Amino acid sequence: MDQTAILLAISSIVSGIAVGLGAWRFAPIWDGLAVRQMGELADRFERLGLDPQQLKLFLRYWGVAVPAVCILLGPVFRMYPLAVLGAGLVYVAPRHVLDWLVLRRSRLLANQMVGAATGLANSVRAGLSIAQGLEALAAEVPRPLGNEFRRIAFEYQRGRPIREAIEQVRHRLQLESFTLFALAVEVTLDRGGRINEVLERLSRSLQENERLARKLEADTAAGVQAVLIMAIFPVGFLGLFAIFDPPSIVYLFGTVIGQLAVAAIALLVYVGASWAWRIVRVKC
Repeated sequence: MDQTAILLAISSIVSGIAVGLGAWRFAPIWDGLAVRQMGELADRFERLGLDPQQLKLFLRYWGVAVPAVCILLGPVFRMYPLAVLGAGLVYVAPRHVLDWLVLRRSRLLANQMVGAATGLANSVRAGLSIAQGLEALAAEVPRPLGNEFRRIAFEYQRGRPIREAIEQVRHRLQLESFTLFALAVEVTLDRGGRINEVLERLSRSLQENERLARKLEADTAAGVQAVLIMAIFPVGFLGLFAIFDPPSIVYLFGTVIGQLAVAAIALLVYVGASWAWRIVRVKC
């Protein structure tokens, strides 16, 4: 490695550090811009009870990663087509990560709602009022759904009507299973009736919905595995190619034509994997 290359590498590293320091210095401004860029996903992330500070930290790393990839693959390794592609993939990556986190959280909350409806029905059957049953439920249901019931109990203890406390959580979560639960409780509070019977029927309905969701996940598991294999296979193929034919790998990444070919293949794999994932994914 000659002196010019060493100086170029050092200057690139220094530039990357400067970019990182600048990003941290103007972090509050960047936080607002990044959250607006994520749009509904960022809002959904916070409404489901996920830590907003972790979201801000993740988006700050994202803001540093995009120029860092450009600098590393561009001036340092002189692979400008791959630098453009790498920066583009890093740019769209947060949306996929946030979408996966939101989907996982929604599934967990929906699964916990089955036990919560059954628990409240048992509490009311034992002679407790709805408010007392919700307070007991808040101490029994695990996180993250337990946090929502504890919030309802806390608001009720502060003097807020139980109906308004439930309605607030319903509007914030916008989760189908919790919406059904909230409407059942609210209708019973408004019109009367046997809340335990209503909740038992609701619990059976939620159990059936959860069973169908798990069956759908099992039916699409092969498709998900196929998507993962399709996305990972080119990387593994390049690794084997590098072991058995190193000169070809040097030519592939050391020439503009080779870099354009790699960029085109990576772009096709990304588009195909994204398309396939939208087909096989299971929404709550």
